[in-house]
Amino acid sequence: IAFISAVPRHILETTAIILLTFFCILLLRLGKQSTDLLVIIGTLAYGAQRTLPIIQQIYNSWSNFYGHKKSITNVVNLVTIEKDIIFFPDNFKKLDFKKSIILKDISFKYPNSDNYVFKNINIEIKKGQKVAILGKTGSGKSTLIDLIIGLIKPNKGEVLVDQKNIKDNIKPWLKNISHVPQEIFLLSDTIYKNIEFLGNTKFINSEINSAAKIAEIDEFTEKLEDKLDSYVGDNGKNLSGGQKQRIGLARAF
Repeated sequence: IAFISAVPRHILETTAIILLTFFCILLLRLGKQSTDLLVIIGTLAYGAQRTLPIIQQIYNSWSNFYGHKKSITNVVNLVTIEKDIIFFPDNFKKLDFKKSIILKDISFKYPNSDNYVFKNINIEIKKGQKVAILGKTGSGKSTLIDLIIGLIKPNKGEVLVDQKNIKDNIKPWLKNISHVPQEIFLLSDTIYKNIEFLGNTKFINSEINSAAKIAEIDEFTEKLEDKLDSYVGDNGKNLSGGQKQRIGLARAF
C-alpha cells in the first residue's frame, strides 16, 4: 500500500517536467519572445507546484482507503453481528444430549491444503465419559476438538449428538459447550467480573461463588484482602498462569 501510494508522485513530477519541456520547445518554434516564454513557463511551473501535491494527497488517501477496505469490512461485519443470538443464544433450547457423541466417517483438510488432517475416522464418546486426546504437535488434537464443538465443519462425514447432526443444530449444540483455551483472556477488572465476564448479569452471586469454589479459586483468593473483588491487573499480570487457568475454568462452569 505504501509503495503504491508513493509511486504516482514521481510519475506526476516526471510527466510535468517533460510536458513543460515540450511546451517550451513548442512556444520557441512558434516564435515567442524569451521574456514572454519565461512568464508563461513560470506561471505553469508555479501552478504545477501547487496542484501536484494536492493530486498526490487525494490519490494517497484513496489508495490507503482502498488498501484497507477488506480490514474495514471485516471489522464492520464483526461489530454488527447480532451478539445476543451468536454469542449468547438464549433464544435456542439446548440440544438434547443423553447418550453419545459420534464422529462418523470424518475427513477434514484445511482450505488450500492437499493433506487431510483426518481421513474416515470414527469415534464414539459416551455421555459422562472423560476423554483425553493425545498426540504430537500438529497431529490434529485442537482440530478434532473444534470439529466436535462445531467451530469447523468436516469435508466429509458427520458429527452426531444422539443421532442428530450438529451441522443442522449448531446453536442449540453450542449451549452445551464450555471451552477453556490454553491462553485465557482476562479483563482488567476484578476476579469476580472475570468469572461473570462481559457483564452477563443473569448470573447471581451464589452461582459465581459456586463456580469459583468448584474451580478451587478460593485456595488463593482467601489470602487476598479483597477476595473475589481483587483486581487481576492488565491481562492478569497480578496472577500466575495456574491462577488464570482457574478463572477460565470458573468462567466455563
